[in-house]
Amino acid sequence: FFDIEPKPFQQDILEQLANERTHGRMRNLLVAATGTGKTVMAAFDYRNLARQQGGLPRLLFVAHRKELLIQARNTFRLVLREPDFGDLFTGKHQPEQNNHLFATIQSLNARKLVSRAKADHWHMVIIDECHHIEANSFEQLLTILKPACLLGLTATPERTDGKNILRHFDNRPD
Repeated sequence: FFDIEPKPFQQDILEQLANERTHGRMRNLLVAATGTGKTVMAAFDYRNLARQQGGLPRLLFVAHRKELLIQARNTFRLVLREPDFGDLFTGKHQPEQNNHLFATIQSLNARKLVSRAKADHWHMVIIDECHHIEANSFEQLLTILKPACLLGLTATPERTDGKNILRHFDNRPD
């Protein structure tokens, strides 16, 4: 491992997320341009929550492609300095545990993991590329799960079909 720290602009965003949560807004959308390190910021955000709780809270990281999950899991392992953190849950990868899971939405739905889980099983749910959140495949995840923290990651919150992804996140005051 080598030391990794957030860049100044990432630290500003992490502080904004922490501030939102102190005001009771636990469902947050992180919008940042491609290549700015949204996954890195999510990993640092999770690390900050873990430090507050004194352990590694249950995590579900959801994406629509296995490659995104592998990259995310590697990022979390690096930031947390935990070489074995998290299991993949994809078409070919069956997890050994469900407490720290990097899963495709397709696998979650096909194997009905969300419907079998308790609503609050995962303390934090992170949805990568969450501009896809309006797809039918996410409906069960969003209606059943009630995590303490929801974090959406996207570079493009506007959808061409006019559907509003912001309805899944807490409103910030103007």
